[in-house]
Amino acid sequence: MGGFGAMSSGTRDQLYLALRLASLEHQHESGPLPPFIVDDILINFDDARSAATLRVLAGLAEKNR
Repeated sequence: MGGFGAMSSGTRDQLYLALRLASLEHQHESGPLPPFIVDDILINFDDARSAATLRVLAGLAEKNR
């Protein structure tokens, strides 16, 4: 068995967020970013992954000033 069913819910959340952020980075190349609204995105992340995610989000916010 493999694929998404083999992933924990936290890993699936992290993968989904990574894909969303990659999409935003790609969109940023062609103009301003649309609003990025999230709710409880870090709830299943451990401390290290939460810190890394916050750094990435801060960097994205700096690019979109």
